[in-house]
Amino acid sequence: LCEGNSTQLVALAGGGSVNYSYWWTSNPPGFTSNDTNPIAYPSVTTTYYVELSDGPETLTDSVLVTVWPLPAAAGSISGPEEVCIGSEKVLYKIDPVPGATAYFWELSEGMVGGSTSNSIEINFPVFIENTSLTVTAANDCGIGQPSTLEINTIPIPDMPGIPTGQDSLCTTTDTIIQYQITEPVPWASLYEWELLPEEAGTIEGDGMSAEVHWVKNWTGQTFVRVRAVNDCGLSNWSEALEVYVFSCLGIDDPDGNRIPILVYPNPANRMLNVECWMLNEYQDIELVISDLFGRKVIETSHPGRGVVELNISDIQAGTYILSLHAGNGLKVTQRVVIQH
Repeated sequence: LCEGNSTQLVALAGGGSVNYSYWWTSNPPGFTSNDTNPIAYPSVTTTYYVELSDGPETLTDSVLVTVWPLPAAAGSISGPEEVCIGSEKVLYKIDPVPGATAYFWELSEGMVGGSTSNSIEINFPVFIENTSLTVTAANDCGIGQPSTLEINTIPIPDMPGIPTGQDSLCTTTDTIIQYQITEPVPWASLYEWELLPEEAGTIEGDGMSAEVHWVKNWTGQTFVRVRAVNDCGLSNWSEALEVYVFSCLGIDDPDGNRIPILVYPNPANRMLNVECWMLNEYQDIELVISDLFGRKVIETSHPGRGVVELNISDIQAGTYILSLHAGNGLKVTQRVVIQH
């Protein structure tokens, strides 16, 4: 019988005097009875002895009752407590349980696997919060105490938002610029930053911000992007921040100062900005854009202070020369690339 059940002891007698008396004992000791057919509750395998007497004569007999115990409690489950989403055949197991002939594994919804042995391989195809794994040992008599392991599932980080920072600059003066993302990415342990094209400079940092060390006098269109990283993998690259890099032109004024002239973006598409901040009051600056054969495609003036925006959407793509003529006779030129 199974542990916890009872058995009725029966001694059948015949002949002699009808005035029978019974005396029941056991090994291991602990059970006694003078009932004819007593009920016993053995917790372990036990031999029961009976003495039957009709007065003049006493006879003895015995019966062995085998007790099958319930399985012992399941031990601690061994296996990783943090698992990446998408992991397959992750092994968990317990030591064999005495008395067990089978094992029942209970998985949280979303986990995939099955086994009746003391080990199991589990797939984690989706992100699950508050996951757990439970195992119970069993035999024909019942089940033992279960064991449970809490498991944290970790997803690959989401794509970060577009970086923020200075999106137009002059590499003559702006040699180091910081870029950052405004919101941390859940589950990210660090970040990878990228500057394209690579020859524009180097980008340093593995946190939510990074510094670009620009190559002096490099000009063109660049892109800054970032992705999130953890032990489970890499997110997609973020949408790139377009950064227009140009050279700072300058016109020397009579006082020995240098008037900064900024031309951006370069390459340009539909609009071109020409920025100038004169330190003294000068007359308007003549502004001309010519093709490589010297033919003027735009001719206008600049007030000498502020930004003039030029519509270049009707100009054919190609390389042009932008010229600025100051009132004191000084002139400066800049190559401009137009791309549509």
